Amino acid sequence: MADRDTLIQLSNLAWDSFRESIDGLSEGLSWALVNLQPNEYLHSEGSILSQIAHVANGKIIYGSVGFRDTDVRWRELSLKIDSLWPNLDAVVGWLGESHEYWMNSWSKIENLDEPRPRFDGSLIPAWKLIAMVIQHDAYHAGQIHLQRAVLAPTSTPPPPEGDLWEKYCRDFPCW
Repeated sequence: MADRDTLIQLSNLAWDSFRESIDGLSEGLSWALVNLQPNEYLHSEGSILSQIAHVANGKIIYGSVGFRDTDVRWRELSLKIDSLWPNLDAVVGWLGESHEYWMNSWSKIENLDEPRPRFDGSLIPAWKLIAMVIQHDAYHAGQIHLQRAVLAPTSTPPPPEGDLWEKYCRDFPCW
């Protein structure tokens, strides 16, 4: 359906958009929280820092499960993010490592129509799995731009996220 070079270009474009959304971000603004409605879930507890962590861990889990025989599990990622929390520079560093891991996991595969496992155990064509992560970067870049426009910096760090990861991911086969 799609060729590898096009997917690489689209992935780089979405990655650039995501990186632009966090360029110049202060730690205080990264800690600011959106007031979520009861039972709402923004793939985080509502901070920009959480969005960055979510994107980083998503890249790892999609690459790990889809293309590397689940060499990394959600529970490991939960511990990783908590070890970096709430340091913006450390989480952004992890984001860079995660993107490199993601790109290296799939950028040389030949058969883009081959079914690949997704973190929920379903099988989907490799091109679709890759497209999901491309869209994920663009989606969260938009969220971060909006959060930056409406939130004010704070000196209070957001709560650690490990329990959220367990709450929403423990029932997946790759926990």
